[in-house]
Amino acid sequence: MAYYHVLIKTKDTPANFRCLLSDLTRCELKKKFVKPYNLGRCILISTDTLDTKAIVSTRIVETDQTSEIELAKIQRRSQQEIADWNSQPDAPTLICLGRGYAPEDIEEAGKDVTDQFIHSPPGDGPLAQALRLAHNPWVVTIGSGIVIALVTVAVAHLR
Repeated sequence: MAYYHVLIKTKDTPANFRCLLSDLTRCELKKKFVKPYNLGRCILISTDTLDTKAIVSTRIVETDQTSEIELAKIQRRSQQEIADWNSQPDAPTLICLGRGYAPEDIEEAGKDVTDQFIHSPPGDGPLAQALRLAHNPWVVTIGSGIVIALVTVAVAHLR
């Protein structure tokens, strides 16, 4: 089973990715993130509301296992890299926690599948464009005129 993780950068924090959603199924990803993103709507995350139009960069990462398992793998690999570095006789000792402790580190564990889901900036998806067109005063006026004309013709043929 595939798991999807959404990482974003916002106008407030353009330098760092933040893990917004994690361990989603494909269906949950589309419902909780992709659809609101394409429509330019707000997303409710826990008790916080995020305006999708504040998003400046998005990454969707697909992993084979949950974030907990994948991050544990990154932690072990990072700890081994640190141990290998510290075992070199002439290398300065490296003292650090390593990687895999922040939710954003999930990016290392999977593949970037953003292009499969995101094709435009927030609020510029095909459905949002269709809704904007349908609410255009010219389209409403002309569409209403056509409907009235069709109804008039249909009533005339019934007589």
